[in-house]
Amino acid sequence: MLNFRLIRHLYLFTIVAQEGSIGRAAERLGMSQPPLTEHIKTLESNLGTVLFHRSKSGVQLTSTGQRILPKAQLFVQQMMTLQQEIDDVLKGVNHTIRVGAITQSMTQMLPRLMDEFGKRYPDTKIIVQEINSAGATALLADGHIDVALVRAPLDGHQAVGIRSIPIKNDTLCAVLPKSHPLAQADTLKLSTLAQESFVMHKRSVSPKSFDEVIGACKSVGFEPKIYAETTSAVAQIAMVSCSELVALVPESLANFAGDSGFIPLTDDDGKPIIITAIVLLSRQDDDAVQAFCQMVLDGRQGD
Repeated sequence: MLNFRLIRHLYLFTIVAQEGSIGRAAERLGMSQPPLTEHIKTLESNLGTVLFHRSKSGVQLTSTGQRILPKAQLFVQQMMTLQQEIDDVLKGVNHTIRVGAITQSMTQMLPRLMDEFGKRYPDTKIIVQEINSAGATALLADGHIDVALVRAPLDGHQAVGIRSIPIKNDTLCAVLPKSHPLAQADTLKLSTLAQESFVMHKRSVSPKSFDEVIGACKSVGFEPKIYAETTSAVAQIAMVSCSELVALVPESLANFAGDSGFIPLTDDDGKPIIITAIVLLSRQDDDAVQAFCQMVLDGRQGD
């Protein structure tokens, strides 16, 4: 039989651990400190161990508390997910699709997709969370998400029963500070930027797209000098606006450029440099997920 008091105690334990203070945790929970303190003491008594070191400055996890916390957080999250799924069933929602997406997908593709899918499948709920491309395959394999709209991740997705379909290619562009002498050009040969200093997203964010850009540079005779790294392509563009650095990003991000120069790039023969912008990754075990993926594929020509 489920011990509902223990479930509540574990939830309160995770909040106190996150806040590092009984007072801040109580304020966050909308309760007074004495009852919260008693809940924690009761949990410690039931478990037969001390979970926190108390001091005037707050609380710190004991070694036992540190070991228990990740498991407690996972358990609490599972219970919250179960509660949400029960609520959805009572509201007539029969399916839930969890979509992981990078910023570009969230701003450019998902609003239209969610609107169209919601009209066609009103009994299906879509939950979106922001992820980075490198983590997409693991999240899919572990069942944390059902679909990913990301830049090309590391190869190997086929080994874990996940399909991968490129759904959007793009022209590689340079983002230049507005004061740069080339900022007003219509197009540029990538090789003309060989002496520039670059801001790139970290390779760990999307290894394959990082390697694609580096490969494009090498193909025209140089390896970019990387002076700064960010956690997304959008952040690369933002960095250009407040520095003298240059970014190399997909053309579809042009609306984030603001006053910066945003110029399509070509190889030395004048041909546009094409990169993979967005890849659809999905698990293949759910009809609702496959219906969503088919809508993505049907609409890719319009994006």
